[in-house]
Amino acid sequence: MKTSDFLVKTIILLTVLMGVTMNALADETPDYTYILSAGDFSSDISTHTENGIAWTATWNTKKGCAYEPNYNKGFKFGISNDAYPETVSIVSSTFSRKIKKIVVYSSVNSSKSVKLDVKVGKSSYGNQVTIKTNETTAYTFESTSETQAIAGAITLSYTKSNSPIYLYKVEVYYWELIGDSPNLTVISSSVNMDTTTELDASTLYSVSSDGQITYFSTDEAVVKVENGILKALKPGEADIKINVAQTASYYADSVVVHVVVTSKDPVAPAGSEAGLGYCLVTDATTLTAGDKLLLVSSREDGKAMAMCAYQKKTNNRDGASVFIADKKIETISDSVQIITLEGKTNAWYFYVGNGYLCAASSDDNYLKTETKKDDNAKAIITIDSESRASIKFQGNFKHNDLRYNPVNELFSCYDNTQDKVFLYRYTMVPSYNIEIGESGWRSIVSAHNVLLPEGLTAYIVTGCTDNNLTLTKVTSIVKNTPVLLQGEAGTYTLTIIDDAAYNDSNLLKISTETTGNGVYVLAKKNEHVGFYKWSGGSLGAGRVYIEASTSTARECLTFEFENEDITDIKDVAHSTISSNNSAYDLQGRRVINPTKGLYIKNGRKYTKYKQ
Repeated sequence: MKTSDFLVKTIILLTVLMGVTMNALADETPDYTYILSAGDFSSDISTHTENGIAWTATWNTKKGCAYEPNYNKGFKFGISNDAYPETVSIVSSTFSRKIKKIVVYSSVNSSKSVKLDVKVGKSSYGNQVTIKTNETTAYTFESTSETQAIAGAITLSYTKSNSPIYLYKVEVYYWELIGDSPNLTVISSSVNMDTTTELDASTLYSVSSDGQITYFSTDEAVVKVENGILKALKPGEADIKINVAQTASYYADSVVVHVVVTSKDPVAPAGSEAGLGYCLVTDATTLTAGDKLLLVSSREDGKAMAMCAYQKKTNNRDGASVFIADKKIETISDSVQIITLEGKTNAWYFYVGNGYLCAASSDDNYLKTETKKDDNAKAIITIDSESRASIKFQGNFKHNDLRYNPVNELFSCYDNTQDKVFLYRYTMVPSYNIEIGESGWRSIVSAHNVLLPEGLTAYIVTGCTDNNLTLTKVTSIVKNTPVLLQGEAGTYTLTIIDDAAYNDSNLLKISTETTGNGVYVLAKKNEHVGFYKWSGGSLGAGRVYIEASTSTARECLTFEFENEDITDIKDVAHSTISSNNSAYDLQGRRVINPTKGLYIKNGRKYTKYKQ
């Protein structure tokens, strides 16, 4: 053998033994690289984030996994030729730039094989390859042209395996940019709205480019964008895709905002009557997809599952305080976790805004949030005779009962220990109760249109002088409108209705945080009920008040009643009462010097308070 031939063959052999076939990539530098390392995945860990991209691996965890540090083999799914998964799926989070090609460095054991397909979004990149070498080899998957290239999540699909699968590295190459990045980013990846809400779509994102902005809704029956305004139409969920067009200076880009629409805002407005709330669920068969739920301690200690704004292995949830009355929660704080129920009976999923609650361990008490819906997030819900809910996730983990630990005030997954929970469901209540105190009067701002019961009268103020307020009776209450209620002391039930007649002459107002001294509020002083001048600083938000007509108004404004029938006056003709300036009591007797009480004057009822 010639020396030159021997040297050539030796070089070739050494190249193979180095364990990596470079596949002619020396002239390019990848835009993104993920080199797998020890601890990226395990039977308890399925997601690892590298350089801002999350990678989620799905395989038969019973077949095990390990990191192989020698010969650039990388991470091994499966532990031997007798214990290996037949399929492995590895999915990234979204790449925002168009992908030109993906290079996967992978291998199998000697004399074994596996098929590998690569997709971006739903589009296949390149052709399926068969991996049948135990040397780490670079396999390239390319888009056919820039016009065919897309941005999105990368999926590596290994199938028909008869060996453990080794993955050493993933490289991603982008198409060369045309211009600069438009810096299109979302302000928040998820938005909650109700069916009374409209939102300026431009508040959802920020962008540097001056390119045309367009919007696309995945379900326009739930939410759509018209003339730049986001409109919530009915309860449900949809994604709004925001696109910025390419310009001479910036390339095109798009982002997605997830929108959750409820029938009403779950948090009652400050200072109003609630009329809605979260009611205890006593029958699991009444649960439906789209229900808004709170998970609450069954100890009745006022603790509900709190929000957790991030994802990690053990993101167990603390308890947040709620007030429970008559098996109902009317108001909640911003820290309480509102859960959207998805799925169906015996296959429920708990969506919490950034993913799904799921079991995460067979040995420890872990509650995790994952973006995917798998068996570890799929739950069966049963409710016992004491209304306590059992929530059991259906994956392979033994600690799969979602329960409450009263000692640590913690919601997590346990092995059939700790307390079951109560489920409270957001419910539109057709009626609600209010109290009238011993004064016989109160002010109210209802969150709903309501019909008044017998014995309760509602008034608005339609006139104001230095001494008196003119009260006009109304038969129903318009939502978000301040009114006065009058009746005997006791409890009254207000019935929620669809529509109510609005009177635009109402002078009553609703206070804000800056409303303060000098206005008049309903009060009782020295047995007199009226509107008294306020001098206690800020009223706070949601109080009913009125402003005096002049600066010379007295300290208390009394009531006159307009357009009401004069009852219990049988001996005095209406013409007599209304044709002079005299005052009459309710028995029709003329009173020369009225003192405290209710009187008739010029055809109107009015209240006289002792001066």
